[in-house]
Amino acid sequence: MRMKMKAVTGIMVLATSVISLFAGENLLRNPEFASKSGFLPDYWGGASWKGGIEAYKTENGVVRISEKTSTFNCSLYQTVNVTPGKGYYFSIDMKADQLNHHFGISYMVRDEKGTRLVDSRPLLNRYKGPQKDWVRIGFVIPVGSVAQAKQLTVLLCVYNPTKKPGEDRAVYFRNPELVEYAGQKNVPPPKPTASAGLPDQPFQEHFTGFPLGTPYLLEKGGVGFFRLNSNTMPNREIVMTVSAPAGVKSELYMMKYRKDNLNKIPGKQNRFVIGRGYDWVAWGNSLIFCADETVPEEFSVRMDFECDRKKISFNIPVKQIPGYSGGKLPGKRRYFSWQSMPITQIDMTNPENTLGIRLKEYWEKSGWVDLPFMELAWVIPYSYKPGILKLRQAVDPAGTPVPLYCDSAFAAVGPDFFVQQITQRKNYCAKMKKAKYVTWDYEPYVSGPVTMSCFCPDCIRAFAKANGLQENLTGAEILKNHRRAWVKFRCRQRAASVRTVAEAVKKINPDAAFGFCSFPLIPRKEKEAEYEEVYGILLNLYDDFVDRFASMTYWSSLDFFRSLEREALELKKPKYTLIQNGWTRPYSTRLLGMQYAAAAFCAGEEDFPGIAQGLFISNGEQVREMRKVMNFIAIGEKRWQAGKLVRNSRKILEGFNAHEKYYALERKANDGRSWSLLFNNDERETLFLHLVCGSANSATDPLTGLNLPIKDGKVTVKLAPRSYLLLEFSPEKKAVSSGLPDYAAEERCAVEEYRKKTASGSKYGMRYTRTPDKCVISTPVHSLELNLKNSGEGVWKSGNKVIASIIGRDVFMDQGIFDLWKRDILIEDVSFTPETVKVLFSYTVKEAPYAGLVIRREYTLSRNTPEIKAYIEIVPDGGYRPFRLRTVNNFIMPRPAVPEEPTSEILVGGISDKSTRHLSFIRKGAKFPGGKPFLVQKWQKMNSYPLECDIFAVRPIGGKTRIQLSAPNVDQLFVWRDKGSATLETIWPDAYPDNDPHKVATWKTAYELKLTESR
Repeated sequence: MRMKMKAVTGIMVLATSVISLFAGENLLRNPEFASKSGFLPDYWGGASWKGGIEAYKTENGVVRISEKTSTFNCSLYQTVNVTPGKGYYFSIDMKADQLNHHFGISYMVRDEKGTRLVDSRPLLNRYKGPQKDWVRIGFVIPVGSVAQAKQLTVLLCVYNPTKKPGEDRAVYFRNPELVEYAGQKNVPPPKPTASAGLPDQPFQEHFTGFPLGTPYLLEKGGVGFFRLNSNTMPNREIVMTVSAPAGVKSELYMMKYRKDNLNKIPGKQNRFVIGRGYDWVAWGNSLIFCADETVPEEFSVRMDFECDRKKISFNIPVKQIPGYSGGKLPGKRRYFSWQSMPITQIDMTNPENTLGIRLKEYWEKSGWVDLPFMELAWVIPYSYKPGILKLRQAVDPAGTPVPLYCDSAFAAVGPDFFVQQITQRKNYCAKMKKAKYVTWDYEPYVSGPVTMSCFCPDCIRAFAKANGLQENLTGAEILKNHRRAWVKFRCRQRAASVRTVAEAVKKINPDAAFGFCSFPLIPRKEKEAEYEEVYGILLNLYDDFVDRFASMTYWSSLDFFRSLEREALELKKPKYTLIQNGWTRPYSTRLLGMQYAAAAFCAGEEDFPGIAQGLFISNGEQVREMRKVMNFIAIGEKRWQAGKLVRNSRKILEGFNAHEKYYALERKANDGRSWSLLFNNDERETLFLHLVCGSANSATDPLTGLNLPIKDGKVTVKLAPRSYLLLEFSPEKKAVSSGLPDYAAEERCAVEEYRKKTASGSKYGMRYTRTPDKCVISTPVHSLELNLKNSGEGVWKSGNKVIASIIGRDVFMDQGIFDLWKRDILIEDVSFTPETVKVLFSYTVKEAPYAGLVIRREYTLSRNTPEIKAYIEIVPDGGYRPFRLRTVNNFIMPRPAVPEEPTSEILVGGISDKSTRHLSFIRKGAKFPGGKPFLVQKWQKMNSYPLECDIFAVRPIGGKTRIQLSAPNVDQLFVWRDKGSATLETIWPDAYPDNDPHKVATWKTAYELKLTESR
């Protein structure tokens, strides 16, 4: 389950050159991949930022994109003009190394103004190779439903979500073609095949689901496991050796081919021989381990794999964390998880599976329970897959096929068609007949909104009949004149399809509960129409035939609580609320526990919350948190179940920090009692709330049994970041417990502390305002906003227009790149003269090798002209520590209509450069570590010039302004150009060039910024 939200994460791509449309011809410019630079092909766009450009290599008509990129992705893309109402077909030759991460192919659609109409939508997703031979792949692009479509962008993306340099493995492309759709078929690449030899990094989940080097958290006394599933381990005999401190016990479990259960692999002295008959792809493959009390708090488990004289090794750090002393479980309430490997695949009746049994018992103590189910998507897919269901494929208004079945055909065949589909899978059908719960993971919206399909004649006739319209409508006419009615019709179509499948399940097993797993109720009812078009799921249409709603409530924001509350109050059938999307990195454990507490509070008698992939990607911290929240439920549930869930009616006055950070759920009983469950959803801030008691005479915390004080008809509570609190309000009078903290006084102190960090003042028509997060200095003509949580980096504006998005980002360069970001700063002084306003601030570096250096900055803003004088001191508090400072100032440039066109002109001395290239200006005689100027050797596309002046300028091409930077004694000026900005980055000489500790002193420099009319 991977609920795909409307805003697709990760691809920040801009369109490249827009080219003319010639029907029947290849619409792509330079399909030969000719390249003047050797990096990106001409007329193609790609990642041009740090860590990106070196991922590309183009020669002999082939583009190579490496996954070594340290950015999230490197994409190769081009944009063409298209005709609205038509479909297109993209094909290309590709081959691939075995990738640690993955690559994909996607597309975007824009209107004539460049406004994005369709976000990045995948054609090929999560492919990892290897594919050693060239293969031709192709994909239909269904854009006929997008009436305003004027531009189509095709993207080839290689991802590295770790943002750390990876291996230099790559995918290769040649001969791309984009043409109008004329009946072509999708041709995805062949399935990856495991390499014959032992790969260097076969475990894509890195054993724990987290990046390599992240410690696995093992609760003391608990049991942990490392995932050993792999798509690339060869079908060969492999010897695995485990090395760990004495006191660590381990057992290896592997799946045999075409089997459902894991086998324990016998091992001698932690040496295991894994034969040819084992299926490395199986998710349950695991090394289960535990540690006794003699094992250090931090240790490592080393795993060596040997095959044909090749050996690969992995060292996984483990950190033991304290256990949770509580552990009381509620009488009935438990939780389940969609993926509960390896436990559900181990024979628990075999006493030799010692650690497997212990891991199961460990999970059960945290409230986990196995909830066996059959998944219908294994035999009845919602997305179109040729050869599985003999049903018509859906089409868009242009008649272009989309990757879905026609819903009219889906519902029209009736339940007997799907009974036959299930019964022909004999083993599956036999299990279904015994199953207590059958679910359908139904997510057709991942392919696009309901307005994209299906516009076949049958669907159009059915729509016309349902709405009293003529039958000869076209798809374009429907979307133009009857769009809202079409969305409603499509929602009903989808519900009819699911009903047909549910009836088939009941024919096979009348006693099985039918579960519907899909998009939840939307959190905000006022956005219902928007969500209906995007997702096409109206849960109230399913209430009559669904036995359990397994809604994927995957929000980490307050929308989680809004959606959860709506479902509990509005849906008739029980719910299996799913928390967290198991296909991404898990939420923080505190957020997980908080959301589960909310799900339990809203739950009815038959509701059973779950955790997506759940324990399959867990560690001891998650298990401990679940035991903690189960203990909370066990104490509070017997009380709050005496009431009925209602929309919160208790008046709550927002105290310090509370606005838009909290949510309140409420239950009410007939005897006058009520229960409020409060959540602080912010991960940083402590907040205060004042709950109006109304007719209640007492407020009790059921978890502690403490009675809170009521003053002036209100009770004040304090909520730490990511925490929850249950209060019981009763008409019964109860004595206030002694020794309670005075939260009202604490709030006053917090407010006072905030006020100390919040100030404002003005003089001579200039002003400053300060909060704990920022300080804004303003004059009649310009302003500077300093980020107090990010080392005082500034945003410079003239009126409301941003001149620079970054002012004063500092970096040390002498020992590699050492960023000075994300440090809290102290405002030391703000002062005024009739002509200027000055701000002084500082922060201290706490990390080696620069620990103790104090960086002090002073900005002086001119009152009547947009000028800033910057002064920097670096104080060697504590002794000699050499450094070389680089300061980045990033200036906003207008985005070009054609992205490959230049946007900025750089003027340095007599040199004027209007290209899109990065530039380096180097002072004659400057001394650099190793004799090489900074960054030049890394960016071969960069042009280098001599630096013979102290005044540098940048201005937009065709614009009316000029930004000037005056900085004396600079060794190197580095200019970085992006689509909408250009930087002037100054690198000063080493602070102590003769490397003499006896000459340590405060280092000082200054520079000026000025905005003028261009000339």
